[in-house]
Amino acid sequence: MKPGGTSAGMRLMEVRGIVLRFAGLIRTSRIHTTQNRSLSDAINGLAQRLGPLVAELGELVIRIDGSMLRVNGTIVAELKSGAMAELEALAGDFDARGIGGVRFLSPPVADELTAFLGLWRSRPELPASEGAALLNKGLASLQVSAIRMVPPRTDAEPLPTEHLQGHSHAEVLHSYTALVAVGELLADAGTADLPATSRRAEAAVNMAGDVCAAAPELALLAATHRDSANYPAVHAANSTLLSMLLARRLGLGLEGILDVGRAALFCDVGMAMCAPATRQLVGELTEDATVQVLHHPIESFAVALGEERFGPRERAQATVGWEHHCGLDGEGYPGPPPGEQPHLYARIVAICDAYDALLHDRGDRVGLGRPLALEALYQEAGTRFDHVLLHIFFGLLGRFPPGSMVRLREGHSALVLSPAEDARLFDRPFLLVTRAPGGRLLAEPYEMDLSEERGERATRITAVLDDRLFPERVIPAIFSRIEDL
Repeated sequence: MKPGGTSAGMRLMEVRGIVLRFAGLIRTSRIHTTQNRSLSDAINGLAQRLGPLVAELGELVIRIDGSMLRVNGTIVAELKSGAMAELEALAGDFDARGIGGVRFLSPPVADELTAFLGLWRSRPELPASEGAALLNKGLASLQVSAIRMVPPRTDAEPLPTEHLQGHSHAEVLHSYTALVAVGELLADAGTADLPATSRRAEAAVNMAGDVCAAAPELALLAATHRDSANYPAVHAANSTLLSMLLARRLGLGLEGILDVGRAALFCDVGMAMCAPATRQLVGELTEDATVQVLHHPIESFAVALGEERFGPRERAQATVGWEHHCGLDGEGYPGPPPGEQPHLYARIVAICDAYDALLHDRGDRVGLGRPLALEALYQEAGTRFDHVLLHIFFGLLGRFPPGSMVRLREGHSALVLSPAEDARLFDRPFLLVTRAPGGRLLAEPYEMDLSEERGERATRITAVLDDRLFPERVIPAIFSRIEDL
């Protein structure tokens, strides 16, 4: 096959996508446990896609040459800044250990990729002359015959760093993935290795704070992810990002935003102490399960007290852990707050935690649409939730929060990407139109800014749809456009 041919060109572009997924998988594996369900699913999916490609194209040697991605010496594409950031991080990790690149000699199976990731995670930094040989020896000892390491080039030009300015969608998603990974550790292991988990949480929250400050629209879009099958981890990540964005909107400053973020990430760690049967229960909670759930703020508080240090961030974590379910009127659990009302941080986290929880399918109920979730929060303004903070939160999301699927007056369907910049136009968001009237998926989704529509005949939102039916194949189109917001 000639690289210029249609079939070969399409396959090489598929290789490019796999390389990006592999890069993300490597980076994620450093903060996941090897047995983690999400990592295992990612490995299985990658192995299934690699097999046919290696069988068709033969040995794949993946290299980065400046801004060019080469596969078997052929330029696949000139990488955009976001893709370059992902690949360069992978190349930098390998070069730091003197390893270079990855070579697939035959279609690897999931077990071989798992073994490779486990070996990779355990390797210290190695000299350039030894890295590839030692890692290949380790792979051979694990009977991994499909993967080999390629020594680094010594004549390569330094890679450009211009893309590190600003925040691309890849960096935002990496930050979000780090939060999910910590959420999974907290949900799966609880306090089994609290110091290590705390260090990872610190790094993840710091990345998230950087993203929330520099690219709040992208962070808000990342927090629209919904996954009821992996609820504890995804909920922790979403609540953390939303809480940090609300803290930013309140003008708390970077340190305050980071304090709120860490507190939100750990506020439900006490749920890990509940019996597995309680966490997986379908239907109404039993009396025993209810007692365990109502006790989880106390457990979260105790976890914060068990930290190696107890600075401002740990004090915020302890306070929010205890108070985020107390309610503004003190009628929540585990009881009234020590002060007259919950701490500001706890009131922030309470709103964001409840909003994301309402969106997810749970054992005893089906998740709500995003606009309906806002209405449900408003029903408890002044009792459970601080009504001033609630109105600011509504201003952050708009009447139709990002991630909502809506129908327009002309019959088109669209995904809400961000609220209007002018808060007075709260019901006129920025959209990506994805379906024509009648439901046909558009080959080329296009943007529409309802805040620029004027007059009686202006396009309006007439209905809210189930956003869980959103077609995943248009996600790349979203992130190719969202950076222009």
